[in-house]
Amino acid sequence: MNASVLRRTVLRLIDRPRRFSRASRESDDRERLRDGSSADAGTPRARSPHRRGERQSRETYHAVVNIIVTSLKGGVGKSTTSIYLAAAGVDRGYDPVTLIDADPQASCAEWLELWPLAGITVVEAPSERTATRAIARAEGLVVVDTPPGNERITQSAVAVADAVVIPTRAGGVEYSRVSATIELIPKGTSYGVVICAARLGTNDLDAALAWWKEQKVEVWGVIPERVSIAAGPEARLSREGLENYDAVLARALRGWR
Repeated sequence: MNASVLRRTVLRLIDRPRRFSRASRESDDRERLRDGSSADAGTPRARSPHRRGERQSRETYHAVVNIIVTSLKGGVGKSTTSIYLAAAGVDRGYDPVTLIDADPQASCAEWLELWPLAGITVVEAPSERTATRAIARAEGLVVVDTPPGNERITQSAVAVADAVVIPTRAGGVEYSRVSATIELIPKGTSYGVVICAARLGTNDLDAALAWWKEQKVEVWGVIPERVSIAAGPEARLSREGLENYDAVLARALRGWR
């Protein structure tokens, strides 16, 4: 064998492992793509809307959903609604679930300091700038508790909302503040009223339901007056409250399934 032929043979032998190595990497990459991981170890894996280990028979929701809980009137159950909606999201399999507390009173943050709930990340953002930035950075199911009477934060939050939940009470004094809140919501954004601490079977509740029907405003839920639901951070979340707010969350998530 002359020197030229020998040189070509050696080069082919050297090149074979390179081809095999490259083919192996491509095969590995295909395997990673099949099981959902990244071919590049430095590329973050896309987040699933389900918790790890959840059965795939569950419904799959949109990867990022911003639910804004707001009312220009205070004392109507916004923080309670926000906590229960976030907890219902965890129960439905959302991962991550982020609760953004945009109220300077930090009721949600203090609540979850006393009673931490697995699967919920709390972000305190008590200003228009911090709230807007927190919403933009959050992933998965995002629930935002806005402060009462602060139109700037409310407008900034509802501008990026996929759904707006408006807690209220049964009674004539509530209607004008809810109507003012609705006027801040961009056209085309889904919204609904939740009547909190409702005394079932009363004339006040019947009148409130009739009023909102006449105004063509959807009522997404009627939360009964229960000490266990309204107890706040003094007690754990109640099963009845979770069931009622899960129904509210289902209404808010329409169109994102």
